[in-house]
Parts: sequence; C-alpha cells; structure tokens
Amino acid sequence: MIRTRAALAAVLLSAGSFIAGPIIQPLPARIAADRFGLSGPLEQGGLVAGRVPSGTTRLSLDQKPIPFDAAGRFIIGLDRDQQSTALLAAQLGNGTWIQQWLRIAPRAWQIEHIDQDRPSTGPTPEYQKIRDGELARIAAARAFDSGSTGWKRHFIRPAQGRISGVFGSQRIYRGGVPAAFHSGLVPAAGQRAVAIPVTPSQAIGGAIVAGARVDVIAVPVAGRAPAGRITEIVAANATVLDVRGENGGPFLLPTPARAGAASVDRLGSVVIALAPLDEVRVADRVATSTFILVFIPVPE
Repeated sequence: MIRTRAALAAVLLSAGSFIAGPIIQPLPARIAADRFGLSGPLEQGGLVAGRVPSGTTRLSLDQKPIPFDAAGRFIIGLDRDQQSTALLAAQLGNGTWIQQWLRIAPRAWQIEHIDQDRPSTGPTPEYQKIRDGELARIAAARAFDSGSTGWKRHFIRPAQGRISGVFGSQRIYRGGVPAAFHSGLVPAAGQRAVAIPVTPSQAIGGAIVAGARVDVIAVPVAGRAPAGRITEIVAANATVLDVRGENGGPFLLPTPARAGAASVDRLGSVVIALAPLDEVRVADRVATSTFILVFIPVPE
C-alpha cells in the first residue's frame, strides 16, 4: 500500500484526546448557516476544510481538538463510521463559544458477504514482531508536528493505474462476522520504484518531499556515457515516493530544533515511481549520468 507521507493537520474522529468544551446546545431542528466556511463532503469518510471565526483560540469537533494555522484554516477527517451529526465548536478570546452542528450523510460502502467462516489463524510471531515496530514508527510519525502546510494543497495519487482496493470496503463472513474495513487505496501491481542518486543542488536545494511531482533530467558523464548521448528527460511528471539520506535512512530536512545536529543526514537519493517500460533505461542512466530533478507545481 502506498500511502502519502505528507503531514496533514487533520484529526480523525476515531482517535485523539478530548478537551474541555462548551455546554453543548441541543441539535436544532434546522441546521444554522455555515459559520466556518466549510468545503468538502459532509459525509462518512469525508475530508472537510474550513476557516475558524475571527478571534478563535481553540477549535474542537465533538470535543476533540482540531489544530488550525495562523490564517485560521483547518482540515478535518470524518470517520468511516461517523454518526449522523457532529458538533464543531470554536472558543473565542473572550471565552465565548461558537457552535455549529453538522449533519453527516451516510456512505454506501462496498460490502462483500463471504459464505465461509472468518479465518481464525492470527499473525505469526515473526510478522507480529515486524508489525509492532511498524506501528510504533507510525505512532511516532503522527505525534511529530513538522509544521508542514502540505495539507493546504491538492492531493494526488502516488501512482497511476487500476485500483484494486478502495477505502471503506469490508468483508462480512458467515454469521455476520465482520473483518476490519479497508483503510486506504491500493494501486494494483505494475509501478516500479527506482532510487535516483542526487545532491541538494540537483534536487531543488533538497527541499523535496514524498508526493511531489518531478521531471528527471539525465546529464551524461563524459567517459561513462556512450559518445553522442545528449541531456534528456528520462522520466516526466514522476511521483516522488520517498527521499533518502546518504546513509540509506529517511532524509529529514533541517529545522531549527535539528540545526547543527550531527544526526541530520545529507540528501542521498530520491525514490520515484516508474512504469515498467522505463526501468531499464533509467537504470542505465544511473550508471552513466548525473541527474537534475525539476519540480512540477500543483495548481492551487
């Protein structure tokens, strides 16, 4: 499963801590006018953006804290099984609260009924050991506030092609026993991942992150490339899957907290997604060329 690694300022309703909130007013018979500039589908599994009222110091959804930026913009993710209503509340600097009830539409999720018992075999000890480490890293990544504003931009697929699994789909086994629902998109097999060796000067000063789109330009190296080869684009509009340091680990952009730290690695390679037909040609250029990555902006 390829998941976007851009850091979102979203709080899913299925997780998070509660904050002290206002005295909740009853759900009105008619929902009042929108006071939060909401955009996006108010439905189960929906992603909704908005802007807090002027003077807001705290924001919550069903009493769970929602972060917002200096301009008051925020983003919220509605749970796959979100109830039919949710309360969005903003506390102003004078202590008063602005509340808005949201009506959440149900989704017709893709449900597959399987006429067999749910498999009872659990994960092997070897797999569980690996999975425990993965979950710990996921929790640490979610707890880290990078200050990234990538969530304000458009989302893109990390790879193109047929989708073999969709968010929210679920299997129900004999006797009505449900399996866990699917929590992401899974592109079908076909794409290839190739690491392109670069230095910061060749990759937009090192300011490149997973999810970006780039053109990859190969510049032949004299004495290594065949005679007559010219500078060429070897991958157009490719998706960046990962950014790695010289030691092979994840590359972390320097921040004030990490400035001067010996543990901050230098940029070593950028991993991009390629169609199978391009992999041999790009592999040849890795051995005979240096590369320049050209960033492709996403329209606002």
